[in-house]
Amino acid sequence: VARLDALPAARHAMDATGAPGVIRALAEGLRPGGALGLVGIGHGGLDLDPVLLVEKEMALIGCHAFGTELERIGAVIAGLGAALDPLIGEEIPLSEVPAAYARHLSGEAAGVKTLIRCSS
Repeated sequence: VARLDALPAARHAMDATGAPGVIRALAEGLRPGGALGLVGIGHGGLDLDPVLLVEKEMALIGCHAFGTELERIGAVIAGLGAALDPLIGEEIPLSEVPAAYARHLSGEAAGVKTLIRCSS
């Protein structure tokens, strides 16, 4: 884990947290002409001045996985194993998704991700 303010200026960055503070810090730290890809979904509003995008001539790009991309990344994630455990706030059965989503929207969710178990 690296502190965002300790990273060297980059032309491109990708955020997978969905955290507004992280997105803002990445955008502010990019070199002019760069691009920031958003692949995570968080909650809350994004406080990002559009003047920053214009003055730096940077692009803000939203991304979503499709089709076989999820299958391919599944193999990569499985190989990472325990290294991902600290990111999981809770594991819940499918039946508890509505309550977990309500906690997420209210800002009460713990951790970065909720793992949903779809089988018994």
